[in-house]
Amino acid sequence: MFKTILEYQALDEKLSNLERDYNSLPERDNLNKLASLVKENQAKLVEVDGLAKKAIIVFEKTKSDFENIKKQMENISTDTSSMTEVERTKSIEKLEKFTLDLSNFERNLSSQVENIKSILNSFETYKNNVLSFKQKYKDAKEKCSEIESKFIPQIKEIKAKLALIEEKVEPNLMNRYKQIKQDQRLPVIIANNGSACGGCSMSIPAALMTKLKDRGYIECEQCRRIIYNLDMLKNE
Repeated sequence: MFKTILEYQALDEKLSNLERDYNSLPERDNLNKLASLVKENQAKLVEVDGLAKKAIIVFEKTKSDFENIKKQMENISTDTSSMTEVERTKSIEKLEKFTLDLSNFERNLSSQVENIKSILNSFETYKNNVLSFKQKYKDAKEKCSEIESKFIPQIKEIKAKLALIEEKVEPNLMNRYKQIKQDQRLPVIIANNGSACGGCSMSIPAALMTKLKDRGYIECEQCRRIIYNLDMLKNE
């Protein structure tokens, strides 16, 4: 019985090592980083696009206000000969105010134009980044798939063998093996070292030693691993 579950444990350990190597491939890490970069730059692209649309709306409003003031200035009569002193003063004050407003609007429009240019430059940068990272992701994925193809068949083969071996192991023992493994106490099954646990070196009480000889295996009171009788294994 224990030769079977020890065979299972050896294969299970091989599978764990293989899956660890598979999951820690630098190519997979690079692929994940590139995928994040694509998403980040796509998000920035959407954000900048929104900023550009808002900036253009503000620019168009400012431009409209600017044109409106120009029209109002054109409607102010420059012929002051028929005006009273009060009317002449008010007309000059209006012209001065409109002139000042136009000057402010011109500076504002100029600033907005520079802001829009900056936003459009950012948009172009993020767009190029997305295209570049997408191509790099595609290349990295092809390379990663090529490397992964060496792992996947091995992983599938070992899993298939484990399923076959599991059918030959006592269900209670198999369930306990999986519980202990889940708690990361590895290896799960260990031989006794004389009257001590071969895993944590804790002395095995006499009563448990008797049970180990009679039953063939016990559970360590200290590390909770399954201890099997090495002498029994030799006689299987």
